[in-house]
Amino acid sequence: MKLNFIVYGAGAIGTTLAAYLHQTGLDYALYARPKKALAIGQQAQSIIRDGQTVVDGVTLNVIDTLSQQTDATHIIITVKNYHLEQACKQIKKSLPNDITVVGLQNGVTNQTVLPRYFSKAIYGIAFYNVWQQQPGIWGHKDHGPLLLGRPNQGVDTEVQQLATTLAKALPCETSDQFQDEVHGKLISNLSNSVTTLIGNSHLQSDALKPLQKIFTALSYEGVKLLQAAGFRQAKHSTLPPWLLVRISSYLPDFILRPMFRKKIALIGSTSMAQDIIDKGSKDSELDSINGYLLELAEQTQVSTPMAKKIYQLCQQQFKQEPFTAMTAQQLWRQLQA
Repeated sequence: MKLNFIVYGAGAIGTTLAAYLHQTGLDYALYARPKKALAIGQQAQSIIRDGQTVVDGVTLNVIDTLSQQTDATHIIITVKNYHLEQACKQIKKSLPNDITVVGLQNGVTNQTVLPRYFSKAIYGIAFYNVWQQQPGIWGHKDHGPLLLGRPNQGVDTEVQQLATTLAKALPCETSDQFQDEVHGKLISNLSNSVTTLIGNSHLQSDALKPLQKIFTALSYEGVKLLQAAGFRQAKHSTLPPWLLVRISSYLPDFILRPMFRKKIALIGSTSMAQDIIDKGSKDSELDSINGYLLELAEQTQVSTPMAKKIYQLCQQQFKQEPFTAMTAQQLWRQLQA
């Protein structure tokens, strides 16, 4: 069966995915609201991945209504969790009931929302960062593939066919350890709140030492939490080996600093930073990432003091009008208070 895609949501993930599909010649349409659809349709799109232009000035097939896309086999939903319910209602009203939905949200909220509306759902994890550098120009930092799967299930024929098709456009794989993968990614995503608090200044030289302390503590708490909850380290985890994470909390910082310097250099502008800093929005993924993990910590009775302090600080800072970033040193001092 030939696959025909709708990419729902014209943010960083959705627009760049559509550009990759376009370049490969796959059948797709990018759905956006009318004003944004008009702007994207009039602006050629390029992607710069790790310093190299990999998509050069393509004009995307953009739509602002769904009801005429009856030949679509899959709709890939790229909006964030706080807009997911609204998106599902619109899709359910506009498209055939047998369409397969693919959720590309951070975390596990989509595993609760999508089954309420659709009988066929596949879930994805984007192990890469994309962000808008300027209108029509997108940055892309590779950490890994687009990973597809279903919670607590093996990889079936439908998931494999979808991955094989998307792999023509960008690196795409499947996993039969999907819950382990998504929870490991959640621990990595805790850094999103930290880099947002400091206004994406994580690449500055004076940020290195305090951020190493913060990220080491978060990783240690996260690994301890996942092990208590019964999850295993998965193949695509961007975390170091869990044993190393546990050992590193007892080692002097300077021993692991070269490794940390390389790791932090891979972090671009995250989706949380784009919401809070670039858009000036009060909506973010704070609750679906940090909040979810703190709930899991409470359920498993695992102490996560660093994660809790950062969550509480984000709640305070993200409400500011306008948001004001702090330095990494200021953040570290507040966390020690």
